[in-house]
Parts: sequence; structure tokens; C-alpha cells
Amino acid sequence: YQRRVHGESFYWMTNRRKLVATVALTLLFAAVAVLYWHGDQHTSLRGMDKLEVEFLEFKSRLQDAFQNMPENYCINGKDRNSLSTKEKLAEFVAGPCSPMVVVPGLQSTRLRMKIDCQVLKERQPDLFHDRCGWTDCENGLFSFTPQSEYTIWVPRLHDRFSILSLSHKTSSCFGGLFKLIYDPNEEDQHKRFRDSDGLKITWLGNTDETRDGTCGARASEDILDVPFQEKLCPSCPAMRDMRQYFESLGYQVGLTYQNVPYDFRIGVNNNVAKQSVLNSIRHVYNITGKKVVIAGHSLGNLVTLASLKKMDQAEKDEKIALLISMAAPFTGSTKALRSALGGNPDFIHGSYFGLHIEGQRPMVETHSVLVDLLPSFSFHLYESEPWARELVRRAEYEKKYDPGSEEGKSFWSNYTNSEENNHLKWFPSPTEKCFEGFGRSSSCMLLINDMIKTPSAMINTQMFSNEVRDMNALLRIYSLGKMDVLDHYMKERNESRVPWLENPGVPVAIAYYSHHNTATQLIYDRDPKSVTDGGAFTSPDREVVSGGDRVVPNSGPLFAASKWAYEFDQKLPGAKPVKVLEVCSHHNEGSLYDQQDGRKTIQYNSYMGVPCSCRPAPGQHSDGEFCLHATMVRDGGFLQFLGKVVDSNDKNPTFTNAGFAGMTNEQLNDLVWRCAHIL
Repeated sequence: YQRRVHGESFYWMTNRRKLVATVALTLLFAAVAVLYWHGDQHTSLRGMDKLEVEFLEFKSRLQDAFQNMPENYCINGKDRNSLSTKEKLAEFVAGPCSPMVVVPGLQSTRLRMKIDCQVLKERQPDLFHDRCGWTDCENGLFSFTPQSEYTIWVPRLHDRFSILSLSHKTSSCFGGLFKLIYDPNEEDQHKRFRDSDGLKITWLGNTDETRDGTCGARASEDILDVPFQEKLCPSCPAMRDMRQYFESLGYQVGLTYQNVPYDFRIGVNNNVAKQSVLNSIRHVYNITGKKVVIAGHSLGNLVTLASLKKMDQAEKDEKIALLISMAAPFTGSTKALRSALGGNPDFIHGSYFGLHIEGQRPMVETHSVLVDLLPSFSFHLYESEPWARELVRRAEYEKKYDPGSEEGKSFWSNYTNSEENNHLKWFPSPTEKCFEGFGRSSSCMLLINDMIKTPSAMINTQMFSNEVRDMNALLRIYSLGKMDVLDHYMKERNESRVPWLENPGVPVAIAYYSHHNTATQLIYDRDPKSVTDGGAFTSPDREVVSGGDRVVPNSGPLFAASKWAYEFDQKLPGAKPVKVLEVCSHHNEGSLYDQQDGRKTIQYNSYMGVPCSCRPAPGQHSDGEFCLHATMVRDGGFLQFLGKVVDSNDKNPTFTNAGFAGMTNEQLNDLVWRCAHIL
């Protein structure tokens, strides 16, 4: 016992020492966070001040969005605090707003782990004793017993498997607890994945200890549950800000505003989230009798597309007003590939503090969602389609003809009205201005690369394309983990049909940031495994980049938008119009809706600029440091735009088909508490 107490492991300390160590570790973490915030920016003191000022300006504009909102607008101006659940619901149904279903992205659901101590101890003794430091299942003077439940994503600072740790052993404990086990022989696709023996992981709020009556809302809020989370993770409070914004308009969680938490480790084809999204659409529609606006962020869009496949066209037309897609990785992301090859150093702060390779290796090996997010073969599927050829041709012309030169002005003037510009007429010409103050070009440009000609990776001069054969070979040879089930995961992705980008059959608004250089090709001059096998992270030596949000390149949202817009123009069955929303662009700002009389609707394909809070201050220049993939959800300008989107004038004053009318307050509250539609 004395050896253990005075050893290096935090886990063997007495309770008093644990308390002191927790306080010390918290202070150390705060110091590391400050050093990371300042020291890792590689800028002068003046530059650091500018970054902080930009963040404060971003936050200030978010606060302005709250202050300037028409409070209680969706419940006809009535004081929401003085109304009962049913009264508030009645006002909402009679009011002008559409109910919402929100589908968060990767790692945006807090996950809760339940432990069967005896099973874990007997079947995984190495994980139980050596890696996690537990001694027994019975409390005793010198025993260290696991709790029955923990928050596993993201763990608390003082947990034995905290990812906010200096210890590689802690990372190894986390990796062992967080991995998945796959059974390819299971007929039910939703049961092919399970947790390790003795463990059960679900979303926070779906266990006896965490059920809180918010029906999944809290599960996506404050992901990094520490006092200084914004310094480390500006996007972590995003879903809280979004929920509070819409609650101020008069929405109620679990009734008119439904967040859909899910286990993001599992790929789309095997994830019950598909059914949860479908259940949620039907739930809020049945309660209100009003068409639903679906808001998907990042991975949530892939889940949503898979959910919509489970609905026939008649049901979509009846129940769905709009899908608004935010920062969607429709064609994958090299960030997922980078994590598979060299680990994700974003989880490390300073030089040592965070989730080390030992914790990330099981995630790469067993989390099938990684395969869904790899650069996809969508470009190769459709390279001969007229809309795809035109998209690539326009991108090549943008690089060849500078719209600011006389030659460029002449070329683009002729191109705009030519037959070559047939399927992209909805996208403005580069001779028009879309941006002001950003580091990127102020011209209206696609800023994409030809993904047929741009391989996803090059290692020691060997090229690997987005096609399945090349991606398979790349991961088998160079991944930091053992890819024993890679063939099965690739098959699951194909069964999901995600790379095919099949038409969703509902009106779509595709929102994206385009301000940052975003990798479309990773170039390594040496074998990444020579580094990761030694327990260290490695990064590409160089990158080929395009416009994007540092995670998703512009080619993803624009490729999907071009396909679906073309299908609408060709009047394919079920195809609906597409709005392309370039966030922070000031070109063609205005209402999303083309039909303003009666219930507002989208009638045709078009491009729109959307206001943002991450823009530079007037007269200043910036790269838009907070115009990022994960921060769009809490961008004040974009939130205000969303508030106008849900103002669809879909009023139901007679409560037609509104299921709430026959329910009591107690029944409605119980419905939210049980939250049975989220699996």
C-alpha cells in the first residue's frame, strides 16, 4: 500500500491526497490552458491580443443576438414563464414558427458509461487492474472501486480515465473503456456493435442517474465540463447557446425543440440514431401538426440523410418543411484520414496534457464512424455527370482567370452567359464581390480542387486516391491502429449509401464557411507508422488545400448542392430545390424563402449570403479565426438567421392534427421525461 501511495499513479492516493491532487491538477491544467492559448499561437504579444479581441468580439455579437431577438415571438409574444407546458404548446402551435429537430455532429454528444464491476473485473482484468487502477468491487479501507456510472465523453478531470491528463496510462484506460467490439455475423445491423464486457455506453440523460427531463438536450451541451472550457474548446457550449436561443423564442425541449443525442462512435449504417431522428420528426409533427425544420451539424447530416431514406416521399412531403445543413462532410474530410494515420493532436494541449496515442489507437481501430468520414469516392461515382464536369471546369477557370485582371473580366463576362455555365447559374460570377475584410479573395468563388485529380494522400511519393481500393491499402499499411475489420467497415459504409449522396427528397439549405485553407491532400515524406509506433503523433509534411472551415473543404457541400440542384432542375421524382448558404458572404442576403404568402416555402435553386458574428470588425482584416467548422452553431449572426428560417408562418390555430390537444400538462411533462422516441 505504501509503495502504491508514494508511486507515480494518481489513482492510488488516499481521499485527502486525491482532493489536494485534484485542486493542484486543476490549477496546472488552467496554467497549461493559458500557456496553450497564448504560447501555441506562434504570434507576437500584439497578435495574441488581436486573437483574444476577436474572440471577445465574437462572444459580444452572440450576446447581441440574444438581446435583439424578438423574445417569445413563436408563442405570440406571451410570457413563457407564466404559461403551463400545455398553454405554451398551444400558443406555439397557433403561432408562426416550425418545430425543430436538431442532429448534432461528431463528438457532440456526452456519453455515459454504466459498469458491471464484477463482469469487468473477471473478463478484463488487465483493463480493470493494470490500466485503470481499480482493485475490487467492494468498498474497503484500501480498495479502489469503480462507480456504477461515469461520464465517459468527456470524462471529468479527476476520473481515472480522464483525457485531461498527463499520464499515458490514463489514456490507455480511456481507450480500453471507449473501444467497440464488432460482430459481422450478427444479422441485425444495429446490434453488430457492442461495448466491452462489463460496460454499457449510452447518451447522458438515458441512465437512471442522469435522467433530467430535458429529453436529450443536455447531452449535447458543455461537452468539456470544466470552468474554462471556452479557452480550450470555443465550440463546446454551442448546443447550449442554440437551445437557449430557441427557448427564448418560445420553444420547449422534447416537444417543439428536439435534440437527438447518439453514440457517435458507431457508423451511420449501424447507428440507431437513424431511427431516433425519424422518431423525433414524427414525434414533434404529431404533437404540433406542423411541418418540421431539421437542423443537422457536421456528421449529423449523414445521419439525417440515412434517416430520410427510411421515409416514403408522401410522408416527407407531409411532415418536413426543410433540412438546414451546417458544415456537412458530404464527401468526407482529410481530418479523419489524418487522425487515422498520425493521431489527432487537437486532444493534446501544451506538449503533454491530454489524450495520448494509447487512448486514440483503439478509437481508430474500432470506431466505424471514422470510415464514414474518410474522403469518399463520391467524386469518382459522378465524374461523368454534366453538373460534376461543370463544377470541376468552373474551379479550373477560377485558378486560370483572375477576375481582377482585364483578361479575367472579359473571360468571366463571356462565361456567365455561355452554354458552359448551364448547371451553375445559381452561383454568382467571380466578378461579383461576396466578402469584405477576410484574408480570402473577396470575389464570389467556389475555391475547390478537382478531387479526381487530387489524391487524398501521398506517402513517400506513393499516391492514394479516394477510391475504396486505394483507401483500403493506405489504412492497412500506414494506419496507427490494426485495421482487422476494415473490409467490414467499408462494406457497412456502402450499405449506408452515404457516398452516393442520394437525393433527400426535401427542400435543403446547405450552409458552409469558406474562409480557411482546408486540406484536400496530405503529403508525408516518411512512413507515419515509424513515428506512431513509438507512441508519438505525426503530421503531414505538406498539404494541398482549398477553401473550407479547416475540417470540411468547400468541395463537400458544393458537390452535394450541385447534384441535388441539378436533379431538381431535371424534375427527378422527389427532388426539391436547394439553397446554398455561404456564411459571412454579403451577396444576395435576405430571406431564405421565395414564397412569402401563406406558409413560406423555397421554390427554386439559388445562392445566398448569410450574416455572421465571426466577421472582421469594420475597417479591419482577419482570417475569421472563429469562422470554424464547430463554431457555426453558436455564431450569433447565423443563429439570428436560423430564427428567421423557423419563422415559416406555419400557423395551426385550430390545432388540426395536433396531438397535444387531448393531453394534460402531466401527460406532456411525462412524455418529455420518458423521452421514449430517442433510442
